Amino acid sequence: KKVRFHLDYHTLMEHLDELQVKRLILTHMSDNMLANVDRISCEYADDGKIIEI
Repeated sequence: KKVRFHLDYHTLMEHLDELQVKRLILTHMSDNMLANVDRISCEYADDGKIIEI
């Protein structure tokens, strides 16, 4: 679902190769996105998650 002034997941995935990142972690997701985390193809952060860099 598109949210004004935010990058949506589908657009991000369409341009992922242009970003040239080693690791992608989604944060600050909408309720709609949180309800669908089982369908995303990258890492995501949720409350309390510790991420080592």
